[in-house]
Amino acid sequence: MPVLAAEYTAVLSNSVEYTDNIGLASDVKDQDTVHTLSLSAGVVEERKTFQTNANFTLEKDHYYSGSYEGETTLSTGLGLLNFDLIEDFLSWQTSFTRSQTLDDPLEQARPGNLGHRDTLSSGPSITYVVSPTTYLTGEGSYTIVENSQSNTSDTQRADFSAAIAHQINSITGVNLTGQYEVMLDADGTEKYDRIQLGVGFFRQFVDGSVSLSAGRTQLVPEESAETESNFY
Repeated sequence: MPVLAAEYTAVLSNSVEYTDNIGLASDVKDQDTVHTLSLSAGVVEERKTFQTNANFTLEKDHYYSGSYEGETTLSTGLGLLNFDLIEDFLSWQTSFTRSQTLDDPLEQARPGNLGHRDTLSSGPSITYVVSPTTYLTGEGSYTIVENSQSNTSDTQRADFSAAIAHQINSITGVNLTGQYEVMLDADGTEKYDRIQLGVGFFRQFVDGSVSLSAGRTQLVPEESAETESNFY
């Protein structure tokens, strides 16, 4: 008999991130601090080797130095094909997300100014338990993004990431992460490769948790000079 269970979640999160190169530019590296308030909810139906899910996220961004116009985004997602290839080790994840956007971010949200962004992503995921307190994860994905706005470029990209996490005790952990992204089709804009390495710290408390991360990003455009930046 198949194992069937449904899990409901709701998460309210608040994050602040500083970067010395908000636009990932090779020449002018503007600094900015981004404040993001997010509310997400979802439902997951879990079988022994198969999973389906649905979720939505309401997110509000604010740029303190005004690098970009802050916007409110509503995203809805549906897990189309998530299943275990090798139980507790290798799985395949596929998801589709539609985000509401503004055709002109300087104007108010009204029917004539609303657009959308569709994102389809699919790829493998592995989890390897090194020891009772240390585990290794890896993910790969192929992503297609299509925008309703005529002045916004559609993209195709491949992304590979790996992380090793170590639990110091029941409430404290550290991790080391790496990510490689290659832009396959930028539809008129410059293609690039992006390499990112980071370290993180996590600690739980009675009424919540705190996480800190820092790292370095290297951007390798196809035609212009390479650039490096830090994130905290």
